[in-house]
Amino acid sequence: MSNLPIINSDSVKSGTADAPRRVEYSSVFSILDHMKTQPLCFALAIMLFAADSTFTTGQDSKLPDLKLSDFKIGSVVSRPVVDLKNTGGKGVVIDAWGVNRGPCIALLPEMEKLASRNSKDTIFIGAECQGSETEAIMKLVTKNRLSYTITKSGVEGPVEWSSLPYSFVFDPSGNLIYHGRPTGKDFEKAVRRAGKQ
Repeated sequence: MSNLPIINSDSVKSGTADAPRRVEYSSVFSILDHMKTQPLCFALAIMLFAADSTFTTGQDSKLPDLKLSDFKIGSVVSRPVVDLKNTGGKGVVIDAWGVNRGPCIALLPEMEKLASRNSKDTIFIGAECQGSETEAIMKLVTKNRLSYTITKSGVEGPVEWSSLPYSFVFDPSGNLIYHGRPTGKDFEKAVRRAGKQ
């Protein structure tokens, strides 16, 4: 496992991972400025937005053949200790998030609802990936009344990604069945599927 990338990079922490996307958006907005006079630009802008929408789901049309055993999480700071080698036949959701990311914080209440609804057959882990202090993490845990496991020090695994939040969903056999943004129908469908034997 030592050759696997650690998904806890300074680029995610500092937000520089989002810089290329800002360039893409500024290019799109430049095109939109010329839409009235250039119908072709309008069509191009629509295609770029559609492509970006597909990208942000994070869901590949063909998932890599990966197992839960290919991933590692940091130390537990809140709630039950989780052993990824022994999940008791349950599905697993690892949600990579950051204390300093507004979208991550906004999703915490929804993740709590999802974790509560699926607690009988799915283990939820919130893996803080910005190297934050335990005190800062616990403030958000307490404020949002999170009942699922929260860890710090990131996620280690073979999937490359560059922005938070980002989730991994595994079925009871430990097979990766989803990776991408923890929003939308595909993510919720994967969570439901994760809990099925």
